[in-house]
Amino acid sequence: MGLIRMAKTEYAVIEAQPTFENLIFDKPFQIGKGIIKEIVLATIKAKISDEKKIGEGIGQVLYSDIWSSPENTLAENLSLSLKDNPETKHFVMSGKMENFSTGVCKEIKGSRFINPMQFYLDIRKTLFEKGKNSGLNGLTSVLAVSPIDLALWDAFGKIKNKSTYSCLDELTMQESLEDRLGMGYKNLQFSDFFRKPNREVRLLYTLAINDLLSELEREIKENGIDAVKIKLQGSVEEDVVRVRDVERVFSSLGIENYVLTLDPNEKYQGAGHLTDFLKKLKAESKKALENVSYIEQPTSRIFDKSIHDMRELADFRIPVIIDEGAYNHETLVEMKNLGWNGIALKPTAKTFSETLLELAIARRNNWHICVQDLTNPSVALVHHLNFIRRTILKNVPAEANARQYCYSSKERLPQEYWGLYEVRNGRIDTRVIRGKGLGY
Repeated sequence: MGLIRMAKTEYAVIEAQPTFENLIFDKPFQIGKGIIKEIVLATIKAKISDEKKIGEGIGQVLYSDIWSSPENTLAENLSLSLKDNPETKHFVMSGKMENFSTGVCKEIKGSRFINPMQFYLDIRKTLFEKGKNSGLNGLTSVLAVSPIDLALWDAFGKIKNKSTYSCLDELTMQESLEDRLGMGYKNLQFSDFFRKPNREVRLLYTLAINDLLSELEREIKENGIDAVKIKLQGSVEEDVVRVRDVERVFSSLGIENYVLTLDPNEKYQGAGHLTDFLKKLKAESKKALENVSYIEQPTSRIFDKSIHDMRELADFRIPVIIDEGAYNHETLVEMKNLGWNGIALKPTAKTFSETLLELAIARRNNWHICVQDLTNPSVALVHHLNFIRRTILKNVPAEANARQYCYSSKERLPQEYWGLYEVRNGRIDTRVIRGKGLGY
């Protein structure tokens, strides 16, 4: 992968072993035009050595190519299930990701590094070119190697017999944030951007396009859900109706204090199109608009100033969040100048290393920060929730929807972690996360 072999290294990669399996969802999940019924779960087990001890780590993520590469995934088939159509491009793209990840695992064996951050940044120098040659776009390349990055971070903490988060200051001792990000980060450390872990996480319930309002109503009554992420379709009329109907569900139950977030999944054509939607929503349901916390990636991830300029939305005072549009931290500065003022951190899908840099930039620029997942199951869910509880304020909701679409995946974890799939009063109790490394 074109790694820099440093003379003074501390750790050696003994092995990075990938496994891939198809995870069948308990309930179909519709994102845009695609309906996920079955998806590849990638797991990497890594071993590192400091010549005295061996640290073993695990990284896991769903290879959600419908998210990272919809232009390739959805070209021929909209039902993403191997059973429905074994030739669907969904699984062809997943296969490319598997091959790419397996190749990286082989190439890094025997490599030496100071810390996982520097290791990833060295890999990234040729990552996108190699990914392109393998038929992967930039975001899909990052997703493909993310479980490798996570496994190394997990092993990094475990070889030191402590939480990975307790190791972060070592990074800035070796190379400062100012060296990586510029003058505005002088004397700052990664640990400055984290908090003492919260006891619980406020859940952001996902209302997919195919999800019924009756399901939401039941979740509110039974589990106290008070924050909802609404998937939109890019149609002003249909989207206004959808958001208005969610507001009516809460109102019918006598609930006034709740949070809505909107996720068009790139379906809006530009700020003007989005403005039309917000104006109509205000006219038909002012209460719903008042409860909108942010709008996530409303326009295409492909950078184009003519559609990405969000400055005309400033009067609505609703943060516009980058998700698919940012898979490297350098993108954030340019987007900020176009009126984007928040980021969806994905510590499983976009590598932990890249997420740390994005978090530092977002904190330094007072951006709105949210944490999103890719229906992270099992080990990926533990890492995801561990990051959330250390990153965002106690009452800020964050997405963790494995319990909605693949609840049965909890059985992949030791029984002591099963409570992470349960919600009470709209919250997930995270006190069970006490492991070294990334928490498991």
